Formats: sequence, structure tokens, C-alpha cells
Amino acid sequence: MKNKKQLLVYLAEALLIVAILLPAHWFAYSTPDEDVLFGEFGNSFTYIYNKESGLMTVRGQGNLPFFNQSSPAPWRGFRGEIVRLIIDEGITGISARTFAGCENLEEVVFPASLSIIDTLAFQGDDNIRYVRTTGDPEELRQIIEDNRVKELMLEDGETVAEVEQLSQRDVQEEVKAQQALADEASKTTQT
Repeated sequence: MKNKKQLLVYLAEALLIVAILLPAHWFAYSTPDEDVLFGEFGNSFTYIYNKESGLMTVRGQGNLPFFNQSSPAPWRGFRGEIVRLIIDEGITGISARTFAGCENLEEVVFPASLSIIDTLAFQGDDNIRYVRTTGDPEELRQIIEDNRVKELMLEDGETVAEVEQLSQRDVQEEVKAQQALADEASKTTQT
């Protein structure tokens, strides 16, 4: 009896360790032809990536989690293909290396809710040409300057790239379109 109990305790501990170490990208889904990739990560975040357009949308509430080699971002396998990134309303912070290595990323849309961008959040993403926000462009410019996010600055390293303001409605229409793709893909993968 004691050996059975001890075995059950070891088994429960092993399952707990596996659950903790399970990489976030394991909770990813795709359509059979993999045109749309989507998944969950962290406690309350989702991403949707449209391979055809190169657009990735990240949704959730709060600060995006920190990723590293032992706990990689779920988009690590296709990060070099991302061209446009929409960070949806509700996200308040971007941690170091969250979008590092997205070398073809040209455009980022930041939400009005954003209050911090780690210096290394976009490490190595040297092709960003368009920085847009649904909030106040001056506030975003100040966040970028305060945190010295060089990938979002001009070549002189001192001046922030021009920040264009977008309407929340326009961004939400794109986010809804992405969500519709993911919903349709989800139905396809469930059948």
C-alpha cells in the first residue's frame, strides 16, 4: 500500500513537471493547409497568423510574457515570415525578446493601452518602417524613447520613427477579420 501511494505521488509530481515545462507553442493550431496558425500562450493571450498576408495579431490582457530559448515564443518557427504585427487593445507591456528575430517585420500597430516596451522587445528586427498606434502618437514616441527601443528609432539612434495614428475602428476591423479566419480554421481542424 505504501509503495502504491509513493508511486502515485511520484507520478503526480512528474505530470506537474511536464505541465510546467510544456512549451507554449504546443498549444498551437493550424488549418490543414497551414494558411492560418493560431494558438494560446501565457495565461490569457492568443495569436493569429495569416501566412498569406504575413499579418500576426496578438490579443490578451496585461503584459506579454518573457520568452527565451528554454521557453520560446509560440511564433518562433515562423517569426521570419511576419511582415505586419497588430498588438491588440488590452496589452499593456511587451517583454524582452517577445518579437526578437522577426527580421521581415515592417509594420507594428500598438494599442492605446500600451505603457511599456522593453529595450530588447524587437531585438534584431531592423526592417520596421511603419510604427502606428490607436493611442496618442506622442505618448508612444515617449515610451519608445524612454526605453531606448532602437529598432523603432531612426538611424541616428536618437529620433523615433514617425508614429502614425490609426483609428481604433480600423484596427478592430482587421482584428475581427483575423479572428474570423481563426474561427473558420478551428472549425476545419475539429472536423
